[in-house]
Amino acid sequence: MQALHGLHEEDVDKKGEIETLEHHQMTPEIEYKPEYITWSLFTTLKKFWRSILFCGLVALGATFDGYAISVPGSIISQPAFIKQFGTIVSPVTGALELDALHVSAWSACLNGAQIFGMFTGPACSDRFGRKAVMWGLSFFLIIAAVLEIVAKDWRVYAVAKFLCGIATGWIQSGLTVYIAEVAPVRARGAVLAAYSFAFALGQLAAAIGLQIIATHDQYRVIFYSEFVLLGLFIPALIFAPETPTWAARRGNETKAKNSMRLLYGNVESYDVDREYLVLKHIIEEEGKNKSDVWFRQYLECFQGVNLRRTIISFLPLAYQQFVGLALFFAYTTYFFQLAGYPRPFEASLIQTCILLLFLVISFFVIDKVGRRPLLLGGGAIMASCCFSTAGIGFMEKLPGAALVFLTCLWTASYALSVGSVGWAYVADTASPRLRAKTAGMAAAGTAMFGLIFQYTVPIMLSPQQANWGLKIGFFFGPLCVLGWIIVYFFVPETKGRTYPELDELFEKRISTRQFGSYITEVQKSINGSASNYEA
Repeated sequence: MQALHGLHEEDVDKKGEIETLEHHQMTPEIEYKPEYITWSLFTTLKKFWRSILFCGLVALGATFDGYAISVPGSIISQPAFIKQFGTIVSPVTGALELDALHVSAWSACLNGAQIFGMFTGPACSDRFGRKAVMWGLSFFLIIAAVLEIVAKDWRVYAVAKFLCGIATGWIQSGLTVYIAEVAPVRARGAVLAAYSFAFALGQLAAAIGLQIIATHDQYRVIFYSEFVLLGLFIPALIFAPETPTWAARRGNETKAKNSMRLLYGNVESYDVDREYLVLKHIIEEEGKNKSDVWFRQYLECFQGVNLRRTIISFLPLAYQQFVGLALFFAYTTYFFQLAGYPRPFEASLIQTCILLLFLVISFFVIDKVGRRPLLLGGGAIMASCCFSTAGIGFMEKLPGAALVFLTCLWTASYALSVGSVGWAYVADTASPRLRAKTAGMAAAGTAMFGLIFQYTVPIMLSPQQANWGLKIGFFFGPLCVLGWIIVYFFVPETKGRTYPELDELFEKRISTRQFGSYITEVQKSINGSASNYEA
């Protein structure tokens, strides 16, 4: 954690520094000006390569998240899978079919357990450590994969989906917290964008795997491949250290400093002893009159300034569900068929490659352009895509090329905005002491919105029900605009801010539009500014 406040006793020994801290209580006039706070993104990536490498290894866990979420909805159409788990004979065709209630039960087990994991993961993370959660989710994934492979009854497969759901919930609420606490401040957004990239990579792996099993009747191959994804996560399990923040909160100074040395010891301007003093003081200040009981900490997230922080953490993630996911991801194959690409796999592959390409681009712009401009700019473009698609739905002959263009434009905008920015806001705005709890609730709330859309959108699209077709764009277009307005008034710019700076901004209740330009006490001590606003 790149803590900043300051010390102004540069000529005293470490004992004197501690006495100075205790006496002055880390007031803003005590100056500590580490060089790294002024570095550019590229310099930060170069100097902090070791901590960024560990963050990247941890982010690879998201590949399984993307994989596990993509596979269940497609594998139920595989003949071999139906042959194994089918229990109903169609009265029309005489073919074996899956029981719709069993399919619903699998979906409920996966999604319900995922939400459960998002709520329980943070409590386990705060109690036992960020690394303990990584080991725990890996255990669940291994057991789930084994059950998926050996399952011959739909109930066993349901148990596998339940364990898989808990693991993916822990992934979303746990890995991002680790990255947020370890990533250098000037590259925090870029490193968190790597999580979204790994998630999309998992989706691509799932699409490739499903295409492979479509050519033969061994559906279990798709589950054997999960061990490959788990293998990518092994280096993080073995080599990544516990976060200094968690170790310091547990009072383990030795472990915290050892983690700092491993993560940042190669950076010449990083003083481990001074940084630990700053971190320790911040934790002590946060803990004053605060509860350590886990369920009371959940309540704390909705009290005082923490309420605003929780709302801001949640909004960008929830906005992902309002911008047309169900329209442009569900209709990809149809759009490409109209344009002369009748093969579903190629259509999915093209869209996923566009997603990955622009997620890579987001690594370099999220901490340079800023979160808020990307969120608002991307939202405006995606709203236009939704309305344009709805308008095309009224044409007698649908222009396939135009629909493909809109799909590609929407995907690129999604990757550069809500697709990459959402988790950055969870890391930036959550109170450091409540970060794990806030991340879990933000992810769970988003998943609940996802459940709502998963249920309602098929009804809107189905010819047997509402039969809206492409006109569903008129449903997502206004939702996108509504979300854009909420984001504009409630979600501030947080790029380049250290956690003490963010604490100051929230405590002073700085308005959303002034958040990015406000000069904090830390900045004034570094820049010598007297004004609280940029000229």
